[in-house]
Amino acid sequence: GLNFELKNNLAPREVKVNVKSVLTEVSIPDIIDGKEVKSETLNLVVDNNGMSIIGDVLLDDVPLYLVWDENFQSKDYKSKYKISFRFDEAVKKKLGIDIGILNPPYIDGYATVDAEITKYDNNNFDIDVIASLADATIDYSFLGFRKPLKQQAAIKAKLAFVDKRLQAIPSFSLSKSDFKLDGGITLDKDGEIKVIDISSIKGPKTSAKAKIELSYKPKKKVKINISGNSYDLTELFARDEENLRRKVGLRKTQKQAKDDDEDYLEKVPDTDVYIAVNSLWTNPEVPITNFAGSAILRNGTGISEAHLIGNYGSSRNVRFKADYVPKPNGEFFLSIDSNNAGSTLKVLRIYEHMRGGNLKIEARRTKEKQFIGHASIRDFSLHNTPVVAKLLTMASFTGMVNLLTGEGMAFSHFDAPFEYKNRTLFVNEGKAFGNVMGITGSGAYNRITEVLDVKGVIAPAYSINTFIGKLPLVGSLLAGKDGTVFAANYTISGSISDPKISINPLSALSPSSLKDMFANLFGGSDDKRQ
Repeated sequence: GLNFELKNNLAPREVKVNVKSVLTEVSIPDIIDGKEVKSETLNLVVDNNGMSIIGDVLLDDVPLYLVWDENFQSKDYKSKYKISFRFDEAVKKKLGIDIGILNPPYIDGYATVDAEITKYDNNNFDIDVIASLADATIDYSFLGFRKPLKQQAAIKAKLAFVDKRLQAIPSFSLSKSDFKLDGGITLDKDGEIKVIDISSIKGPKTSAKAKIELSYKPKKKVKINISGNSYDLTELFARDEENLRRKVGLRKTQKQAKDDDEDYLEKVPDTDVYIAVNSLWTNPEVPITNFAGSAILRNGTGISEAHLIGNYGSSRNVRFKADYVPKPNGEFFLSIDSNNAGSTLKVLRIYEHMRGGNLKIEARRTKEKQFIGHASIRDFSLHNTPVVAKLLTMASFTGMVNLLTGEGMAFSHFDAPFEYKNRTLFVNEGKAFGNVMGITGSGAYNRITEVLDVKGVIAPAYSINTFIGKLPLVGSLLAGKDGTVFAANYTISGSISDPKISINPLSALSPSSLKDMFANLFGGSDDKRQ
């Protein structure tokens, strides 16, 4: 299979070389970084400019397609190797690649890789990589990037090796149809990642940059700085919620959910996070504007301190402030203060159907990881709340349902002592009232299983602080012929998406006795809390 052509009818001392051959049972030791290439069949081409070897090979027993060019003329490089292969767990293990950000849960699956290795005379070489990620799931939610299986995405990177050791990744990019991230990585003398400098993060709601610095002595520590115009963390919060539900499943019991719950933040290395952006998104609807935040995470503890501050919209008067600080004896104190409760609860991904309101939450986190605290909201309204609408319908308060789907149902007060542990919220004698309705509730809601178990009292409440019988609307809307007014006990249980609701009407009550009951349940004119 050898074709050799030698022409001597050219200028003196100029010889044209053109060699083509098929090589069999090939073994090439130390082709790069001490690795050996083996192949059953290779195609060889040699001319005056260089030599090319093409075919399927095993590089250190890893199968790949190789185009090997040796350069005889240019001084820019000595050799080039173009390789195509499937990068999966077996290849990573074979090549000794164990980089955390390339492993699950960040990347799971395999990539189809095209790489070009450029080797120089001084034993230095570069590797340019293009990897198709359609057959991998990717979860860099902390950077706003998340990709399911079969969605197209790609990584491009340049790796610089000095004296056969990876010295830096001068450039890399991660992209899909609506997102692109560009940056570079520097390594320390031991080959560990020192700085990840992300010069640009562009997405539908992201325009930012980030710098991640790592140190390893006396123990591993990470410092993250994020700044820019907008930063979207919606995927991060959605991922965490999905992982919780996936871990225990909707059919598991409360006890199983409790036993399976883990605080994954306790497992991260010591990490300091600083974010300063014009808009921070944690949900698809409402951002925090003029946001500045810091968080200190410690291995074995999780979040040990955090401070967040920002606004809503263009007005700096619509504020949000949250602090989480350590206290003696291994406890922590949480405080959240906002004059737009509806937006804050959306940002915290707690509740979506409230507008307005002044919010105050204060809680103590015990050594047993239990939050014990109190939440209060003043002057807010509820809109399109399915559970409340179903409850009002069952109680035959149909006129109030129209408020929920229209201008909203207004409340002047909400107060709820609460405890929170193992993703379950417990409320004891929570209460909300306004001119239209009063409601109390005690029970639990499990955020993992989304199961609700609450009972309480619901009743019309046209002005708690004024004698009910004096209101002109009472006679026409609430009272029977004998002047009595009705209230009801209720229970709500089961999945929050389709709860079971039962109503047990209370005995007929006179306006004065209903007023006394409301004074006990909701507080009367002597309630001084604001």
